[in-house]
Amino acid sequence: MTVAPVVALGFAVGGAVGYGAGSVTQALTARRSTGTLHTLRQPLYLAGLGFDLLAWLASVVALRTLAVYQVQAVLAGSLAVTVLGARVLLAARLRRRDSVAVAVAVAVAVAVAVLALAVLALSAGPQDQIQPSGAVRFGLVTAAVLVAVCGWVAARAGSPGTSAALAGQ
Repeated sequence: MTVAPVVALGFAVGGAVGYGAGSVTQALTARRSTGTLHTLRQPLYLAGLGFDLLAWLASVVALRTLAVYQVQAVLAGSLAVTVLGARVLLAARLRRRDSVAVAVAVAVAVAVAVLALAVLALSAGPQDQIQPSGAVRFGLVTAAVLVAVCGWVAARAGSPGTSAALAGQ
């Protein structure tokens, strides 16, 4: 066995830890903040964004060696990092039903990942690389700009629910 997959797995685990640390750091800042714009200017919040950026970079490095489903399965572990970090840094208490919900979520995620890996393995085969058409590229850029504008409008309006929905939460 070569060392490259082990190093890539380390980067994927680092990505999971980074995403969890970023979430907890941003939550800590938001808890102390008076508003959205005030939060966005806080150094601790910016550090959380830095954790997210480093986590993303680590996942990109991992993807150079490992398959996307392997990296994504490891990155899903950021949920556990977030829960543990919130417990320690935010003094968040998990009620019994919260603990059960986390356990069920992890169990379902593992079961779905195993099933998805099995289906993927059964359907794997060589594929030709294709380039997306200009219309597809234009559509993706248009959608990205639309989401960014909607996010900016929601942040300015101060609607946390709309902002969360646009963020995919």
